[in-house]
Amino acid sequence: MYNFTTIAIVTAEKSEMLRAILLDNGIQCKIENNYINSSLFNPGFMVKIDRSDLNKMLDLLDKYPGYESTFGIIKEKLKMKRMILVPIDFSEYSKKACEFAFNYAKMTGAPIKLLHAYFSPLYSISFPDNDTFNGDIRDEEIQHEMYDIVNDQLNNFVSYLKSLILEGKLPDVEFSAELSEGIPEEEIQRWTSINKPSIVIMGTRGKSQKEADMLGSVTAEVIDTSRIPVFAMPDKTNVKSIDDINKVGFVTNFDQRDLICFHKLMAIPGFGDKNIMFICLSSSHDSSFNSRLYEFKKYVSEHYKNNNYEYKQVDEDDLLKNTDEVIKNDNIDLLVLTTHKRNVFARLFNPSIAHKVIFHSDTPLLVIRN
Repeated sequence: MYNFTTIAIVTAEKSEMLRAILLDNGIQCKIENNYINSSLFNPGFMVKIDRSDLNKMLDLLDKYPGYESTFGIIKEKLKMKRMILVPIDFSEYSKKACEFAFNYAKMTGAPIKLLHAYFSPLYSISFPDNDTFNGDIRDEEIQHEMYDIVNDQLNNFVSYLKSLILEGKLPDVEFSAELSEGIPEEEIQRWTSINKPSIVIMGTRGKSQKEADMLGSVTAEVIDTSRIPVFAMPDKTNVKSIDDINKVGFVTNFDQRDLICFHKLMAIPGFGDKNIMFICLSSSHDSSFNSRLYEFKKYVSEHYKNNNYEYKQVDEDDLLKNTDEVIKNDNIDLLVLTTHKRNVFARLFNPSIAHKVIFHSDTPLLVIRN
């Protein structure tokens, strides 16, 4: 049985060129989402190869390196054993995130990296010039003391997880832990940019958290900067694994980039057969809503046939209240949001949907960045 993976999303012309090259080199491939009519809802043509041919593909890219730029293929991405990143702070909601992550790792076979980033401000005393060296020594001692404290905390947390594995409360999967000194959200961003995990799974405090606190939270900052999909798991959620998710709410305003993000959702293991409710944002002055909804439905029904779909129109003028009602009344187990790159001023004065919703309910959130 074939197990296909996407290597490129390109134009129709380039997809046929790439198909010919692959077949000439004995690499099985297929092209999906061939939406013949040009429209707003055409994110591209996905060229897929069987995973058993990955080594052949890498050899081909080594032989013809120009193919990487021509077709937008990232060789290093094909090489990766995609890791799951779980930022932790030893709290109860970190434990909730670990529970979901370990079950996800069991399903996908991916290893887990636990990352604890800590900030250690140094309060140096102003010494006379001839005592500067002693001040440097004291700063070093403070750093070592702080490292020892957090390292003990990390070891205790790892021991706790291992005890759960021995008790059969967590699956026995490959995992490791790492410390990083610095501002947590910046260290998480740095780690993901270097190591490129497949997904980030983080805990959140849930709806009991004040809005003023949530906007400055590490999770919200990671969502703003991460190019990797981010699961935010509230501490009171009953969702422990993908299997606990029956209905997914996907928030959209019919932007073409939302369709690309929906494709990314369908590529995440475990989501290929979920019930999907598209939460369609509208406003009172949106005269084109029905026509765009028609095109959106047509595209989805033609290209994603393994799921059951519902569509619900939601007034975006009172987003939090209306989203809460949908989550409660329609039994949404996971809310999926998409974010697009914004400049700093736009984020300050017009926070993203993700910021408005992230801690407003106890429903898990998956944010996919275009």
